[in-house]
Amino acid sequence: MPPQLALNPIANDIYLSIPNGEEMDKVNDSDPRTVVIFGWMGAQLKHLQKYATLYHELYPSTPVLLVCSHPRLWFQTKTIRLANFTPALAYLPISKVIYHAFSNGGCFRLADFLSLRPISTQSYSTIVFDSCPGVYEIKATTLAFLAPFKSKILRFLARILIMSCFSLMSLWNRLLRKTDIQQTAVRIPLNNGHLVRKDMPRAYIYSKSDKLVQSWAVEAHADEAEKKGYMTTRHVYLNSDHVAHFRTDPERYKRIIRDSWQIVVSGPEA
Repeated sequence: MPPQLALNPIANDIYLSIPNGEEMDKVNDSDPRTVVIFGWMGAQLKHLQKYATLYHELYPSTPVLLVCSHPRLWFQTKTIRLANFTPALAYLPISKVIYHAFSNGGCFRLADFLSLRPISTQSYSTIVFDSCPGVYEIKATTLAFLAPFKSKILRFLARILIMSCFSLMSLWNRLLRKTDIQQTAVRIPLNNGHLVRKDMPRAYIYSKSDKLVQSWAVEAHADEAEKKGYMTTRHVYLNSDHVAHFRTDPERYKRIIRDSWQIVVSGPEA
């Protein structure tokens, strides 16, 4: 197994890996110019680092940006969330980017990030959705928020607090007839042609066995994307857990990424 890729912090919860001189000498014009990984909620850096290392293995001369996602982000204003991205934008080229989002937490960060990227800067790029986007379900959302807590006592207390908060939010949304945040901040923006280019192909990687994000929710989002003119590919695993598809079948996962990027490379004027 290759050594883990070194990541340098450039902002709060954002890390960057820049290839060394020897790796830059191997630059290939057909490779992506940057990869941006949006981690699942509460993911430990060492787990996300494996995916940064994977991309470095596939594209050694390509810088990798890694964006973490934490529960507190869901309760921050959009202005605060977007301000955190400012240092990262300096490392983004105007084209040839792979955006890779994990779970709803990663999609949440991706939607925010793309809102700062004009449509003109999204050319010849692609999105890889891993185990997402899902729909709002209090049980699944609670499990996602509990992921960072290892202590049984803390998990118990956090479960009560989180379920209470989301129950109140759901009641508030019903009273005001508002759409839940999972729709307004994740699913709707990522199928919005004013936010995400329609010629940006996307790959959905998901599992029939996922207990946090159901396969039908991912497929429904892909169906809607196709109706709106987005080019999609679907890659279904049968027995892998949530965000565990790479671990289940690494070679297939690598092939999906390479094939997804090849669609961009083979496109018109790429």
